[in-house]
Amino acid sequence: MVIALLLALPLMLLGLVSGWQQVRGLKALYARKLVPSDEFAYLRGRYRRRLVVGLLLVLIGGMIAGAFVSGMEARADEMGEKKPTDADGEKPPITPTEKQFLRWYGIYWMGVMALTFFVIGLAMADGIATRRYWLKIYREMREEHNSQLRRDLAVYRQQKEQNRGSGGNGGSNEGYGGRLGSGPH
Repeated sequence: MVIALLLALPLMLLGLVSGWQQVRGLKALYARKLVPSDEFAYLRGRYRRRLVVGLLLVLIGGMIAGAFVSGMEARADEMGEKKPTDADGEKPPITPTEKQFLRWYGIYWMGVMALTFFVIGLAMADGIATRRYWLKIYREMREEHNSQLRRDLAVYRQQKEQNRGSGGNGGSNEGYGGRLGSGPH
């Protein structure tokens, strides 16, 4: 029981702290005045996904602790121990209440596992959304950088053509203040 609580309590604490951080982030996002729509949508989705993950962590931790604190695990352990066989060497049949308990016990732990897989799925969705958003930002930055380089190259070529067309001063780089190629320094 102690090991289960050592697992459940930090899980619940992590979920609470994470959820609180996401709520603060959402409030701060809505308080900002000028946020681009794509950034706003990404951040809002991220905060919401992570808030759901935090709440699910609290729920999973509570379910793990609840299974041990309620005595469900102790009862399952008792049922799992070897029962004495009767005179014919057969184990006594499972009673209807034991069958019902085992059914609910299995459903309970399948629920814990399903919630765990849902948390993993949300974490993966969050990672994919983050990757997609930042790749979009990277492409925009790269395009902006490339267009700036193309503009700079066009200006450089234009200045070079002007220097050639005007007879220039023998190839000195006037565009750079005449400092390049002006002899030894």
